[in-house]
Amino acid sequence: MLYFFNSESYHDSLKEAGINFLHGIYRAYIFVSNLVYKGERIDLAIPFHANISTITQKEGLFLEFKSTDHTKTGKKAGLNLAMAIPFSRKLFNGETKFGKNLKYGVKIANLNMAFIRKACQEMLNNYEKGIIPTHGIKNFDKTIEIKNKCVTSIKSHIQKSTQENKPTQSPKLDKPNDNKHTVDYLRDFNKVSSKTEKDEIAKKFKEANPNFVESINNNLKSNSIGSNVGSKSINPKETLNNNDDTKK
Repeated sequence: MLYFFNSESYHDSLKEAGINFLHGIYRAYIFVSNLVYKGERIDLAIPFHANISTITQKEGLFLEFKSTDHTKTGKKAGLNLAMAIPFSRKLFNGETKFGKNLKYGVKIANLNMAFIRKACQEMLNNYEKGIIPTHGIKNFDKTIEIKNKCVTSIKSHIQKSTQENKPTQSPKLDKPNDNKHTVDYLRDFNKVSSKTEKDEIAKKFKEANPNFVESINNNLKSNSIGSNVGSKSINPKETLNNNDDTKK
């Protein structure tokens, strides 16, 4: 797989800081992971370069490919290890579809990955000692700092966007499961016989479910047998007597 800059801020920040890297937002890179620099894990992006200098060739920090139409006399086409930069998947896009030359380059790179990893790690070891390739990055620590800032910026932007687009959750209603609470209440209520115990259970239920109890009381009031119907107040006792007469 090839990688291309996904973050213009990373590319432009390196450029503004005067970091010596191969400019071009559309330049192709390969990704080399799990290298070590100053005791910390680091990943590198190695650029494809149509014109690798004779100096870099002498330093052995390149992997040669066949020349392209853009390769000048005396130069080599291939991977320019000397101009590798710190890599993060948040700053690059991966691509699997590309032209014939790059496809050939990826194939050669994969066949020579052991050499690439070894050469990159030796280069990082030299960076630690202050030995910098002629066309390498003069301030490698600054490059890592810029990369980390860009990654942090992207993470915070993604997090902010996620929070802004997160659907608003409906507030939790203080309403119990009517059936369950009623069953539990009746079960406990019927277990005891004394009025004091029954009152205590009713009190606890009311405290635990104030909205539920209030709604029941309101329903009882609105549907009470003693409520007014028209202009006549119906007495519960009278209703019972009327029902008895009907039965007779």
